[in-house]
Amino acid sequence: MADIKVLYVNGDGYNQEHSEAADSVKFLSFKTANKELTDAKLSNLIDGADANDEHIHDARYFRENEFIASSAGVADAGKPVKSDAAGKIDNSLINVSALNALLSHGSLSGLGADDHTIYTKADGTRDFTGKVKYNSHPAFSVDTELVDKKYVDDLIVGTEWLNSVINRLATPPVSPAVGDRYLITATATGAWAGKEDQVAQWSGAAWVYTVPTTGMQVSVDAETDGVYLYTGAGWDKKFYEATTASGGLQKVGVDISLASSVAGAALALAAGVLDVQVDGVGIEIVADALQLKNLGVKAGKIDFGTGAGQVKASLIPIVDAGNYTAQTEVEAALQEIYGKLASIGVEYTVAVGGISKGFPAYVSGNNTVSEYGALTNTARIIGLAYSAQTAGQPVTILANDAVVPGVLSGATAGQTIYWSGSAFVATVPSGSGSHVWKLGVAKNATDLHVEVEFIKKNA
Repeated sequence: MADIKVLYVNGDGYNQEHSEAADSVKFLSFKTANKELTDAKLSNLIDGADANDEHIHDARYFRENEFIASSAGVADAGKPVKSDAAGKIDNSLINVSALNALLSHGSLSGLGADDHTIYTKADGTRDFTGKVKYNSHPAFSVDTELVDKKYVDDLIVGTEWLNSVINRLATPPVSPAVGDRYLITATATGAWAGKEDQVAQWSGAAWVYTVPTTGMQVSVDAETDGVYLYTGAGWDKKFYEATTASGGLQKVGVDISLASSVAGAALALAAGVLDVQVDGVGIEIVADALQLKNLGVKAGKIDFGTGAGQVKASLIPIVDAGNYTAQTEVEAALQEIYGKLASIGVEYTVAVGGISKGFPAYVSGNNTVSEYGALTNTARIIGLAYSAQTAGQPVTILANDAVVPGVLSGATAGQTIYWSGSAFVATVPSGSGSHVWKLGVAKNATDLHVEVEFIKKNA
């Protein structure tokens, strides 16, 4: 095909060939005998979104808007399918009933193949490889029902044994495990209310109850000395017989009774009459009463001490005829007395600022004390605070010949202790105009024996 050359009239009035590199030519349209390509239609073909009017194909092609992600029914028959935003096919595009028909057992092949050997067979030709059991023991009533070992054992032995229980309780446990069993006792509460004598087993969601019948027996894990038999009126414990007769007793069958012979100073049967044999030294019979004789028990016969098996002060009762203490035994009464002796002093009310344990105090108002601070204070120290107290609270002030425990640190026993104005010191405070106060003597490394004394006033 030959190239099309464009001629135009230039400024000099001559025809000139159009140069594609130098100039551009704009056509409003191209026309043929039957069609016209306009500027708007050309734009649609080149830049349009889908060129609906100009870009037309025949029935062999589909437009993008003709693809469907879900079906509206017959109107969408024959249309192409695209996945949804999640990349899946909508259920409306699937013929579920037809699919179910294809997957029904009647339409499947190979069902007769024995390729699932983990399952048992109805004809009984495959054995179980493990134990098969019930979640809870059922009541069997039809001859063709599969029974368990317990049912068979009960029939053979002739005794109605129930599975053992953990314990006998009246109140359900808070967090039972599946299969936990209990024998309910009186008076039952909570979920067990009204279920006395029944056996309760936790299924994981609720309690399942077994109502006992006469002759049933059950063992209790928490009690290893016997089993329980239901008599119709309640559970009667039957103990395992493993007893022997000691001195003065005899064993007849499962009964223990007094021996018929008299054996020294003890209880015995003499000619069918119960008799008491006494030694006449430590015990005696007075007016048919058996009692200790005077001096029958002596201090030398009692093992006093604080060790195992010894009689301690805490085991000795007291008679407080004067009603001086609320204690009922010697040790506690002594501790109460010690505490009161240690805190003997005069009680005051603490002034503003409070007071620390062991710090010196002076009378600062009516029945009121303050903590002695600056050594230039001319007030007189009356004693030491037995405890730390805040303003407005009562405090005991200890004077001479009392002990304030735990106020010293690393002191040497016998050291004279002075007041520095804020702390305990072992040297005489200096400073012009300072009042030197001795507070006491170190009893040991931590305790202060109170001896308040004014020594001097520094020049």
